Amino acid sequence: LDVTSAKNVFHGCSKLSVIPISLFKNNSNITTFEGAFMGSGLISIPIGLFDSNNQVLSFKNVFANCSNIASIPSHLFDNCALVKDFSGAFLNTKVVSIPSGLLINNPEVETYSEMFSGCQITEIPTDLFGNSGAGAINFSKMFYNNNITNIPEGLFSKMVSAQNYNEVFNETQISSIPNNAFYGNEASCENFVPLSNIQTIGNNSLIGLAVASDMWKNNTSLNTIGENAFWEKGREQITNSPLELMSGCTGLTTIGNINLKPIDTGVSLNSMFLNCTSLANVEGFFYGISNQPSLAQDISFENSPLTYNSLINIKNSLVTNSAEDKKTLKLGIDNLAKLSITDKIEIINKNWILDGYNLEEDLSDINNVETYVQDKYGNENTQVGGTLTTGLYYYVRLVTMSEQKEVGTYAVNKKTGISY
Repeated sequence: LDVTSAKNVFHGCSKLSVIPISLFKNNSNITTFEGAFMGSGLISIPIGLFDSNNQVLSFKNVFANCSNIASIPSHLFDNCALVKDFSGAFLNTKVVSIPSGLLINNPEVETYSEMFSGCQITEIPTDLFGNSGAGAINFSKMFYNNNITNIPEGLFSKMVSAQNYNEVFNETQISSIPNNAFYGNEASCENFVPLSNIQTIGNNSLIGLAVASDMWKNNTSLNTIGENAFWEKGREQITNSPLELMSGCTGLTTIGNINLKPIDTGVSLNSMFLNCTSLANVEGFFYGISNQPSLAQDISFENSPLTYNSLINIKNSLVTNSAEDKKTLKLGIDNLAKLSITDKIEIINKNWILDGYNLEEDLSDINNVETYVQDKYGNENTQVGGTLTTGLYYYVRLVTMSEQKEVGTYAVNKKTGISY
């Protein structure tokens, strides 16, 4: 028969429980199965049901609200290479598992919205999409309200066209986002996971998402954020500045690299890590494959008990500002105390205001000055051989420890710490 549409053909047939495998065998021209079995009494889906239907464009709501369906046969859509719409295909069924490779032969799909929403799925196969899905735009609520506990690593990593991940994993049991989990084209991601449950965010895991400026604010469960988790290390533009991105994350202890080059230098990031009272490990803020410094905004870590290595990573992340456009780095009293005078002078000489630190007071102590010169110009075989003081400079002489031979004499400005 030259039938082109099976739209709503058995919609609402509550007493229809079984259908033959060959039901659509002679209907190869069907382009839509939208709502075909929606709300019916179907208890199972025959293997190979759509094998002859290679012209199908839409499976929208095909089995939606079939409350007796608990499984999906393998290879169900293998011959449906033209399909564009899977939205709501298994919405509110009792499906508990998804066959491996179910969607690998469907490269033209544009929307998966609510495809498995409201099911009882506990696990997603790692090869669900294969190389398909790159042109898909809408993944909203695809796995909404399920019993899923884990997202497979790299699940959406090939979805370069994605624009909508809203609530894709909301109302699930997920507590971590793995490496390379998402990709997209500045895709919206409102409540894309149960935000307050998330404890770890993997490397490169949210690439291409329009990360909200306060996405993780006050998430006390969040513990670890991986390398370049929010956007690429080479990225130069993003949709939202991370003004309060991790503010109030009191359980956060570790963050990987975050490229801050996309952020306007006039933006204040003083609240980005506000009240991150457990944050100890910071990898840094570097841009590009050559690890260029990218931190060029006012920023504060004064509530965080940073390790010395983290403080050095932050120091090395600082861009060199112009003398007319200095930025302020707030580290807090405890963190300042962990830095050497050499570290502090290096920060100031990049034209940064180191909040709470009085350089001239530190430089008034000749022992500090000598330590600075030894740290900067000396090595394990040298020591200070004497210091001459004038109105503007200290002149510190370094000598070898073994023979007391002069290595050099170095001038240190008493006000700026600039040395030569």
